[in-house]
Amino acid sequence: MNLKIQLFRLFMSLVVLSSCSNDDDNAVEPPLSIFSVDKTIVKPGDELVITGQSLADPVVSFGIDIEDLAPGVDLDPRAEIISFTDHQLIVRVPENAVSGPIYIYSENQKAKSVIVRVQYPFLTGLLNIGEAEPTPGAVLNRDFGYEFRSAVNGKITEIGLFVQFPETYQVSLWDVDNRLELVSFSISSTVTGNEHLNYVAIEPYSIVANKSYRITLSRPVSTNFLFSYNEPAAYRDLNYLGAYVKDAFFPETKADRFTGIDFVFLPDL
Repeated sequence: MNLKIQLFRLFMSLVVLSSCSNDDDNAVEPPLSIFSVDKTIVKPGDELVITGQSLADPVVSFGIDIEDLAPGVDLDPRAEIISFTDHQLIVRVPENAVSGPIYIYSENQKAKSVIVRVQYPFLTGLLNIGEAEPTPGAVLNRDFGYEFRSAVNGKITEIGLFVQFPETYQVSLWDVDNRLELVSFSISSTVTGNEHLNYVAIEPYSIVANKSYRITLSRPVSTNFLFSYNEPAAYRDLNYLGAYVKDAFFPETKADRFTGIDFVFLPDL
């Protein structure tokens, strides 16, 4: 082969290699982006999978832009990072998560997802179930419960029980203003003991903001599994307004104890 042709081909090969090398040196990282989340309704403690790009080594915030937090506010919406790659994150929903976008921060970039709605158990935000003490003494077939009010419209999506016996229990929701039973749920509890709650999904039931409700649990057997909790308290959008026991047809007598009943609340957007 002609020497000039060989030299020309060698020269062109070096030009191509140099060009490729320069392209690699000048390559721009794709912008931080969120493509999808595997669930749009979650509870604190759930794992959530996020897919996107440039996701390595991030900070993840649920529902609240960290840049909007006022100084000194004791609220941390940041999620625990379980694992991450450049294209996938697995995070744990934090206790202070609220409904809204998920924000991801990385290397002076920020991205946000679609709206993710956060539902949460009520009583577990008010007392440590593991430290609650059963009250001695049998109580026969009484409906115990408590009054609550929500600051926002929403839905009850699950009923939770912490009871002594694996039975089927009747849970009722009452309209305080009209003294009416609104709905009744038949809930089977397979988990017993005051350190565990057995949550059962129900057909979502709408709750109206600033309206008082009472929720009660009817026990078909003798039980001493009653919990003391006297102080009015609030958890997120919900307010606990005291314990009640059902009389002839309505839970109107104030009590200092309630049976082990909880519910999961999903605020409307």
